[in-house]
Amino acid sequence: SEIEKACDLLFSKSETLDYKYDVSDRTVNGLLVLPLYGTMLGHKQQQVFAPAPKGIRKIIVATNIAATSLTIDGIVYVVDSGFVKQSEYNPRLGLQALKVVPISVSEAVQRK
Repeated sequence: SEIEKACDLLFSKSETLDYKYDVSDRTVNGLLVLPLYGTMLGHKQQQVFAPAPKGIRKIIVATNIAATSLTIDGIVYVVDSGFVKQSEYNPRLGLQALKVVPISVSEAVQRK
């Protein structure tokens, strides 16, 4: 998934930082990178709600569905792409497809 790819990219980029803390699982250079999306298994989703180990910053990469339907304690910063995948019918092809579109003004206000 795109969320997993983003987590992998953040994890690999964090390996280039000077500060080395612990390289295990998804923790490196004081960063813990975790995905969160609707189709994840429950036990993997629970990792997001657990407190980060002492001295570790937790980065959660989430879909808009996960971000709008859950409350996660301890969030300090949120980086939002300003885009969402939206189902759209293509009459020429006769198919539904997901299209990446900018979020609406009301969605942007809610995400603040």
